[in-house]
Amino acid sequence: MNTITIHGRLTGDPESKQSQSGQAIANFSLADNHGKDNQGQDKATFFRCSAFGKSAELILNSCKKGHLLTVTGRLESSQYTNQQGQQATSLNVTLDRFGFCEPINNGGQQQAAPPNQQRPPQQGYGAPPQQQYGAPPTAQQYQQQGAYAPPPQQVPGGYQQQPGPQYGGQAPQPPAPPQHSYNQPPQQPAPQGYPPQQAQPAPWSPQQPQQQYPPGWDPNRDVPF
Repeated sequence: MNTITIHGRLTGDPESKQSQSGQAIANFSLADNHGKDNQGQDKATFFRCSAFGKSAELILNSCKKGHLLTVTGRLESSQYTNQQGQQATSLNVTLDRFGFCEPINNGGQQQAAPPNQQRPPQQGYGAPPQQQYGAPPTAQQYQQQGAYAPPPQQVPGGYQQQPGPQYGGQAPQPPAPPQHSYNQPPQQPAPQGYPPQQAQPAPWSPQQPQQQYPPGWDPNRDVPF
């Protein structure tokens, strides 16, 4: 006598019987599927199972056709003649214990699975969201929003524009244009090997002495002979 564990579904509702001592008996057939054949049909082995006592009462009150069970018990085989007049082998299992593989209620109906809860959105890694820019707010919007400080803007060319003043209920003033500072280009040193040039003096010219005349003498009128 061998012990076997089967995982399968009921092919029909359990049949209720009683022993001579009044003990409850539940007979049912269990199909153990194990893959598909070459034609794509499910391959299954059928077991005739019998439960007694409290196990039989629980199966009769809770299980219906199609329920999934796991049973462990003693395996016996017997020969019988099927409807086609052929000899077949029957596999019979006397239950020692069993377990439900699906939730069921006391009425024998399979409980509906709870609805899937909506999962929270997942954070993606991707590129950071881009800030949307639109038309500048009007003076009325500034008054409604209160104080507003525009962020500093980047100016091309490496010069950063200083942030403008904060506005509190007044129309914004246009920001002052950025001031650029320019440095005087450095003077290039004189090439090596050449003495520095000295300033040349102005050319010398002799000054003519002025002729002295006696008082009352007119050189243009009084010409000596």
